[in-house]
Amino acid sequence: MAVKDTSVETSSQGESSKGRKSPPPQASVSETLRFVFECGLSTQLLFAVGAIAGVANGMVYPALAYLFSSSFSDISAASNDGLAQVRELAYTFMIVGTYALVASLIQGWCFEICAYRGCMNFRLKWFKALLRQDAAYFDVHDVAATANAVGPASNKFRRGLGRKFGEGIQFLCTGIFGLAYAFYSSWRVALVVLCVIPFVCASAMAVMTFNQGKGTRSAEAYSKAGSVAYTTVSSIRTVLSLNAIPSFIRQYEEATSEAQRMSTSMLFKIGLANGSMMGSFLCLYAILSLYGTALFYRDIDDTGCDPSAGVAGAVSCDSTGPEVFGSMLGVAFAAQGVSQFGNFSEAFTQARVAVYEALQTINRLPGAPEKKIFKPKDDALSMTTRSAKSNKSSEEVEQVLKAILPKYQIDSTATTGFKPESIAGSINVKDVHFNYPTRPGDPILNGMNVEIAAGQTVAFVGSSGGGKSTIVSLLERFYDPLSGVIELDGKDLKEYNVTHLRRMIGYVGQEPTLFATTIRGNIRYGNPDATDEQVEEAARMANAHDFISAFTDGYDTQVGDKGSQLSGGQKQRIAIARVLVGNPRILLLDEATSALDAESELVVQDALDSILQKKKITTIIIAHRLSTIRNADKIHVIQGGKVKPKLLILDEATSALDNESEAVVQAAIDKLMESRSQTVIVIAHRLSTIRNADTIAYIGNGKVLEQGSHDELISRPHGLYKRLFDSSRMKSNLTTLNGSKADGDTSTEVEEEINWESEIEKEQASAFDAARARRLASPDAFFIMIGSIGAVLAGGVFPAWGVIFSETIDLLFRRVEVCPDANGDVIDGFGSCQDYWKSVADEIQDGSFKVSVYWLCLLIGCLIGNILVFWGFGHASERLSKRVRDSAFTAIIRQDVAFFDKRSIGRVTSELQDDAARIQAFCGEPIRQLIVALSSVLTGVTISLVFMWQFALLAIGCVPVMGFATSIEMKTFLGEDIGNVNAADELNSPGGIVVETLLNIRTVSALCLENARYENYKQALLNAEPNHRRDAFMGGTMAGLSMFIQQWVNALQLWFGGYLLFTFPETYGFKDFLISNFAILFSLFGLGAAFQDAADTTEVKKSIGRIFYLLDRESKIDPLSTAGKKLD
Repeated sequence: MAVKDTSVETSSQGESSKGRKSPPPQASVSETLRFVFECGLSTQLLFAVGAIAGVANGMVYPALAYLFSSSFSDISAASNDGLAQVRELAYTFMIVGTYALVASLIQGWCFEICAYRGCMNFRLKWFKALLRQDAAYFDVHDVAATANAVGPASNKFRRGLGRKFGEGIQFLCTGIFGLAYAFYSSWRVALVVLCVIPFVCASAMAVMTFNQGKGTRSAEAYSKAGSVAYTTVSSIRTVLSLNAIPSFIRQYEEATSEAQRMSTSMLFKIGLANGSMMGSFLCLYAILSLYGTALFYRDIDDTGCDPSAGVAGAVSCDSTGPEVFGSMLGVAFAAQGVSQFGNFSEAFTQARVAVYEALQTINRLPGAPEKKIFKPKDDALSMTTRSAKSNKSSEEVEQVLKAILPKYQIDSTATTGFKPESIAGSINVKDVHFNYPTRPGDPILNGMNVEIAAGQTVAFVGSSGGGKSTIVSLLERFYDPLSGVIELDGKDLKEYNVTHLRRMIGYVGQEPTLFATTIRGNIRYGNPDATDEQVEEAARMANAHDFISAFTDGYDTQVGDKGSQLSGGQKQRIAIARVLVGNPRILLLDEATSALDAESELVVQDALDSILQKKKITTIIIAHRLSTIRNADKIHVIQGGKVKPKLLILDEATSALDNESEAVVQAAIDKLMESRSQTVIVIAHRLSTIRNADTIAYIGNGKVLEQGSHDELISRPHGLYKRLFDSSRMKSNLTTLNGSKADGDTSTEVEEEINWESEIEKEQASAFDAARARRLASPDAFFIMIGSIGAVLAGGVFPAWGVIFSETIDLLFRRVEVCPDANGDVIDGFGSCQDYWKSVADEIQDGSFKVSVYWLCLLIGCLIGNILVFWGFGHASERLSKRVRDSAFTAIIRQDVAFFDKRSIGRVTSELQDDAARIQAFCGEPIRQLIVALSSVLTGVTISLVFMWQFALLAIGCVPVMGFATSIEMKTFLGEDIGNVNAADELNSPGGIVVETLLNIRTVSALCLENARYENYKQALLNAEPNHRRDAFMGGTMAGLSMFIQQWVNALQLWFGGYLLFTFPETYGFKDFLISNFAILFSLFGLGAAFQDAADTTEVKKSIGRIFYLLDRESKIDPLSTAGKKLD
């Protein structure tokens, strides 16, 4: 990850003074939007049009609040005044739906196009900035984390600046306009609702707090179990050898028991909090039922005003039902808008965090000053604990220097600097001091001095950490010396153009880095202008042409990720060919054969020897294997960051080699001794290594027992050295007879790999058994039964909510007819108009009290249902999880060692954690979902059929369409976007190129591939989404389609409800329509709530298959088996 770009930085900056993590740093809004606005005028116009469409779209819900509040007056009048008003209302809903579709389409399309262009600009600028950074930058920063962060961060940027940004404008306007309409409609009701909202928010916060608390405590407890699992699996051989498996099983079961106890301890509170959150809404409706009706039933008693505002010729009350209901809907829609604005806020915040991270690299330009980076001392934890006890802030934790990022001077993109057409290749290192940025107190080169003539082959040998490879890094100008100077042809390296310098140098490292392309493409990376003939000639020089030609596709063979389709020797020879095709004037071989087996080493070394004989170029060889340096003109010993002149110490140099390799190395040692250019001290057990030494000392018990030349010591009949020599010859003869290598071609050019993984996945898939998985929950039948009772109550709350809601609306829209009428007559059954008015007013007042009691009873049922659901199914889930975890862990560690050889430690332990957590989604969870859904839907449909069966049939027929629309809306509200912001990138995808490039940045820099990799990345981005305009259009259409479908269905249902009321006035009343409508509508809300946390069944089945595969797999060597003979 990129760190903060400050001259002095600490790794503890993310902690507040109270020890809590502070929010991650964010870029400013202008810095974030800059990447979009930089894309040109057309993008800026699209952004403006999208913003206007967002504002227009934000007015839809406030308009619906007005339409719904007025529609019930029109429908209630349908039985008396005909269908004209209802028909007009239906048309209005259809117009609003079409308007919303068009506005959403424009909004979504504009912002998605802007986000695509801005994200492209963001990615390219970030990647280009990373490519130009010096090696010190990648030493200080975690290269792997940075490489893997570019893709997810770019996706977060696109998500925050795309459709989500338009929705942010839309929902913000919905909140503003909704609240404005609420106060316009009835400021009294709006204030009452706003006074109750804090309690709703408090209950929602309680749910979040308890859920997070449970999740945190459970995660901490299960992390202990995971730690035990990781420790056991990572040291499985040690655990088996110590027969410690029972002990680790006991530790794991104790950890899972603690996790179960901590998770179940909060279930009652979580159930109460969830019930309270829904109950707070029910409480709000109870208050509105009392207060809303209280606003006008006194006016009815006094003046006979009409609260429904739907009776022709009647005087409306000061506060009418439509106004009260409209104000309530306005606040509700405003609250919905504000809550959905939170989704945008979260997405945009993530985008700003991503931009801040990228800007730390983008804004680091040549000339950036030195930066010191600090970290807490090793004992920071204990210090923090002590300071907490003494009420001191964690800011007092002592900091130590972690790294020094030097001044940014090595710019590979610079066009300035010396660019000679050719060089001789003489190198002079003068008093060079150097240490790496991450080890500021650990000098690597300490006054290094060495001179290399043009065309000379020089070898550097010495112990690890002495500074041999550092010399290569300085010559490549990955770093600059802290002091001293390195000259090339008499000119300071700093005066050369960086790219031009590196093109004159060929570098072959220990681990050959190949890119995921063809063999020809990899070799041509050394010289992009090379012809096919030049590529093949370079391959011949590297002894690679024969095995390349043996492939079916020859030079067009794909090498795979990191050259995975090739052997080590093949990869190294292609890497050598890649260097040779560039015709370098200086060749750097840094442990070029050390990672190869003896056979591959001989082939590669033969290629190197041939090259050095044919090409008289300056060559520097870094080696531990002395066979590599047998043809060197000079050999320098590097020790303590300096060249040790005239001294070479060879400590057991051939002791680990086979006979054939020893012969090669021995020839190099003999040549070195004969040259007498250096003092050579050889420590050996193999006497053949020291046969040409001037003086041999036989040491025993810390003393020199014999001393002389080889011939002198052999001449002593009973000498110690002679006896050792004779014994050695006898062993050599036996080895030659019994262990000699057969002649013939034993090389394997193409390595075959058994794909164990696919075979294992097939076995795991076949192990899935649904019935067996469900039986896993049978021990928890009591808890499931308790939870099921709660699920019946929780599911029944939704249709009951619809019925009581209908009763409330019926009270708010109660019609008060004109009295006396046009003929001066009083309403039938009443002695006077005053009696009629008082009767209606009393009826509304009594009804409001009764409905309030209904709301409170529903609230109690909601609380009880949620408590039982969470307590019952929560206990069942946690008990099941513990049993599965314990059984799976035991099954894992009783496997034979071969089982672990085929699987990574991380994969085994992570699957153990994830699979056990998912399995509950196939056992107790479906029971809860099914009961809640059936209770809600069956109750709602039954009620709807009883009160207005014709309308119920129409509503049922519209359910699939409304379900489709609701699913689109939920995806929008819950933040689902195309793709996954944390998805891993495929090979050759944009993200794959970033990862491959940054993880091999030294090779990229050495071969000057920055521009080539940038162009590859740019092309991959263009190829990744060729249909982004069409996708943006479809995304905007789908977002608007939800509102379009819903409003057209509303229009149909309102018209049909009015038609039934007009056609069958004696059979159905206004309340019948309301109950039939809202009972089935709210039951669908219950259906959605039941399945809102539904898990991905595909992943669940895979998890169950893996668990059953483990449980059923018989170990060939079972450490827990009691069978077999037991030795005393």
